[in-house]
Amino acid sequence: MVRIIIISLLLIFPAVLFAQSLDDVANMVKPPDVDSSFVELNQNDWTVRLFSNLKYQSFSLKNRDGRIFFRPRGPFSGGIGGSYKTLLLDLGLRFNNDGSQRFDLQTSLLLKSYFINLSVQKYTGFEETNPDEFETFRGDITTFTINLEAAVFPNHREISFRSLQSGIDRQKKGSGSILYGGFIGYHKMSADSSIIPSYADEIFSEKYDLTSLTVRNIGVIAGYLYIYPVSNNLFIAGSVRPGLGVQWGKITTETDIIPDYGVLYMKMAISAGAGFNWQKFYSTLNYNLEANYIRLGDSHIYNYNSGKVKLAVGYKI
Repeated sequence: MVRIIIISLLLIFPAVLFAQSLDDVANMVKPPDVDSSFVELNQNDWTVRLFSNLKYQSFSLKNRDGRIFFRPRGPFSGGIGGSYKTLLLDLGLRFNNDGSQRFDLQTSLLLKSYFINLSVQKYTGFEETNPDEFETFRGDITTFTINLEAAVFPNHREISFRSLQSGIDRQKKGSGSILYGGFIGYHKMSADSSIIPSYADEIFSEKYDLTSLTVRNIGVIAGYLYIYPVSNNLFIAGSVRPGLGVQWGKITTETDIIPDYGVLYMKMAISAGAGFNWQKFYSTLNYNLEANYIRLGDSHIYNYNSGKVKLAVGYKI
């Protein structure tokens, strides 16, 4: 199943093959068919830009009595990028490592009235934060996640998605659109021993003394996007995309394997951004979060999140 998903994604996104030697392949977007009274398209073929990036993936296990939370170290990166007509590419390096290793590809493809989001993430090495704010590093924990999301936005002629992704177009009037589509995903967390620390043994049931968890999911999403020009040069935007679907997989503990858990799968995707466009210069600040919730039973919930915060400053050649 996982091999089929990976092969399909590579066929859909040829950039992934190239990205294995790069820190970040940004968004490849086609020039949109827009209403010129709402959107002014960029007429420059070439642009260059500098960017800083914070990518992350975290997970937690919680019930009514408490929660344990895990996050990797060293999520910051930065670099240089550019665009030529329809293609936008960013190349970055991490500022620090501090024990965590990662491969993190998050990219988008815009095709007229719909978009496709793809993320492929592998992280090894997580910090566990306890209630006393003492952090313990677990180098044996690895997560591997694939998410593919596709959605239609019917009011595409009044919205510049390129402005949201790259900042090179100008939004003249405020406009919004409903979003609807579907998603498919895979997530695996594995560790050499239980992820539950000794201080939390009394909080969580032995039944969920996890050493690994695998989940596959498929479902539908629906939401809303709005972009608003604060001034001639400045815009803000945001979108919310809740999702509902089914899931299947298995849990491995130190003593047993649980092949089935809750069928219902829920997710929430949130995006927010702002952009400044002035003559030859442009800048964007984007925030993306995807939260996924897996109900294991007995009030236990496994939650994993992924996303990024990105600041870019560019020049139109």
